[in-house]
Amino acid sequence: KGINILLYGKPGTGKTELAKTLIKELNADGYEIIDSKRTKVVGNYLDTDLKNIDFATARQILRNTENSIILYDEAEDFFRTSSLKNIPTKTGINYLLEDNINPVIWTANSLSDLENSFIRRFSYVCNVEYMPKAIYKKTFNKLVKEYHIKANDMLFEFCFLNKVSIGIIKKAFENSNLSKNNKIENIFEDVKNTIK
Repeated sequence: KGINILLYGKPGTGKTELAKTLIKELNADGYEIIDSKRTKVVGNYLDTDLKNIDFATARQILRNTENSIILYDEAEDFFRTSSLKNIPTKTGINYLLEDNINPVIWTANSLSDLENSFIRRFSYVCNVEYMPKAIYKKTFNKLVKEYHIKANDMLFEFCFLNKVSIGIIKKAFENSNLSKNNKIENIFEDVKNTIK
């Protein structure tokens, strides 16, 4: 009860992929709360309001399940102060962090939208500057498999040594799949071009 993990760091460092890998390693069922493709304003609700409604719904549905973890990507949307009535009050956020039934992994690009009173209520806070090599390789290999890329150790080492973010690798693999250029030399070029 009240387990919250906060992974924060610059965009593209692999926070979301790290969270998904952690959920998988724990053999848990993961439920991701992400921005939808809805328009910015729907009726009287902003898109972030709808995201928070999705979060509240997931918490309610999963409250009696075991081995379920919620992943709230881009946590700034939740913690950002707003005058809209669907954004929880400070007291409400503190209560949620202390008494949530299912563990929640939150990702954020910075801590600037989180008050110290929120941060101290997290079970674990981790600045994801760059993934350790073993986790980076596991995440890299997951993307290779997901995008049906013909990669080798040389591509992995190139990406790791040049600190190519998981987000950039994912984008390069998507581009390779779109162009059907799955040859290793083309993927190298896609990664290099995506970095620029």
